[in-house]
Amino acid sequence: MSLTCPDCQDRLIDYRLGELDTPARRDIAAHLAECGACAVAYCRLDADVSGIGAALYEAPPARVHAALKAQVAAEFR
Repeated sequence: MSLTCPDCQDRLIDYRLGELDTPARRDIAAHLAECGACAVAYCRLDADVSGIGAALYEAPPARVHAALKAQVAAEFR
């Protein structure tokens, strides 16, 4: 099946998250291999998703931790 760019781009997030069945993944991969515009859109999406994931797992700075600890301690005095 040959995808159009709009069809491919509508499914990129599902492709990135591994939520497509094998035939759909193959269709997207084939389109990305041949379409520079969609490949760039996928790379941007991948970078965004990776950045969001990293931000979710990044520990707050030590000063934030210390301030929260002091605030909690003050509440229980």
